[in-house]
Parts: sequence; structure tokens; C-alpha cells
Amino acid sequence: MFLVAAMLASFLVIQHVADAIDSSAPDSVALAALKWTLAAAMGVWSCLLLTGMGILAHDAVHRVLFRNPFWNELGGGLLSALALLPFYANRQFHLTPFLTTPDW
Repeated sequence: MFLVAAMLASFLVIQHVADAIDSSAPDSVALAALKWTLAAAMGVWSCLLLTGMGILAHDAVHRVLFRNPFWNELGGGLLSALALLPFYANRQFHLTPFLTTPDW
């Protein structure tokens, strides 16, 4: 829940900061550079949050995120969707053993 809430909060914060900068001095090059620097920094923060969601979704692929199978599937599916990862396809190709050697 923290990762999802932090992601939504980061979207709201950068939107309000960008609106405040635009309304105070819309033609200032320095403030525009500051706005885009803050947006890039928030993008890096969002990537870290998405990585955290991907790690938790990976735990759900292994069925160890929750003890209850229903919540494991639901939580893993939601986290995978928010991180834009294919949950069931990831489970299939991640857990399928590679038994044969390739014919290279």
C-alpha cells in the first residue's frame, strides 16, 4: 500500500509544484529548468517505486507474498498491473524449468 500511495502522492506533488511554478512566472527560463529538473527527479523516484512493486509482484509469482492464495493472486496481479508487468505470463516462463539444452 505504501508504494502505491507514494506513487500517487508523487504525481500530485509534481503536478502542484509545476502549476505553482507556471503561475508565478510563466516566461522564466530558470524556473522552467527548475520545473523540469524536479520532474526528472520525481521520475527517478517513480522508477524506484515501480521497481519495488515489481519486486513484490515477483514474490507473488513465487506465491510467497501472502499466506492466503486469494490475496496472493489479487495483490500480485494488482502490483503487476501497476508496474506494467505480465503477472501470469511471468509466472509461466519464470517457474517453468529449462530442462533441455538449446541446439545451438
